[in-house]
Amino acid sequence: MGGSSKQQAGNIIREAMYEDINRWREQRLHWLVAGVLVPVLAVTVVGITGFSAAFAAVVTLEGVIEHLTINASWFFVSLFALIGLFVAYPAHETQNELRALCQSRTVLLGTLLSRWVLVGGSVLLAFVAPFVVGAVAFDSFPLVPAIAFATVTALSLIAYTSLGVALAAIVRSDNRFLLSLLATYWVLAHLWETSLIPLVAGIAVTGDPELAIGTPPVIHDVLVAISPSGAHTTLSQWLITGQWGTVESVAILTLLGWLVLPLGVALRRI
Repeated sequence: MGGSSKQQAGNIIREAMYEDINRWREQRLHWLVAGVLVPVLAVTVVGITGFSAAFAAVVTLEGVIEHLTINASWFFVSLFALIGLFVAYPAHETQNELRALCQSRTVLLGTLLSRWVLVGGSVLLAFVAPFVVGAVAFDSFPLVPAIAFATVTALSLIAYTSLGVALAAIVRSDNRFLLSLLATYWVLAHLWETSLIPLVAGIAVTGDPELAIGTPPVIHDVLVAISPSGAHTTLSQWLITGQWGTVESVAILTLLGWLVLPLGVALRRI
């Protein structure tokens, strides 16, 4: 009986996943997500390559990673957070549909998996052009770290998606759902991942604002690493430096935690 119940639940999850895939295909969400990510990453890498060539500068994978996660992180953090969170918000007149469907635990799982496919697949597709440009024009383009960076980027957006779908399942009102997505985006992208809240915590721990800002304590780095984009940045820097420590361990554990913890909360609330 137990095996039959599990098989039935698995069939429901797969059916819900396929139904949601058809849903976001009809809503053309895949064109929206991929249509933003593909040209942004392609233009970014082509621009970096062209700029470097104009000044006879060396262009490497490490330089691109630093640009996406440090130099222009203010843009990419916001972009990734917006896409990951708001892909849970249905399009046009069907905005109530996803939340209504998510009232079933098995349907919620299937819906979440389909949104993972949408976001993760779009991210990996968006890295095709950078891979081609990197293989042809970069002075240094190691394939394994490049694939690892694309995977970590996909996981960070999927983490935001998990949070967005969980909110869709537990927030009843359309206006409150939209407000919750905006509030989550504001807290994560503009208060947490800009280091504001981690710096305040660092100042509270050290008692020395100048020291905490000039040389952030470990607690600052740990707190930054527990957000989706903070974990993305931390793990991306590890791909460059090869140095693994406490902060990197926190980053990988919390990034994986973001994939399942919002789902766990949602399952308990519905």
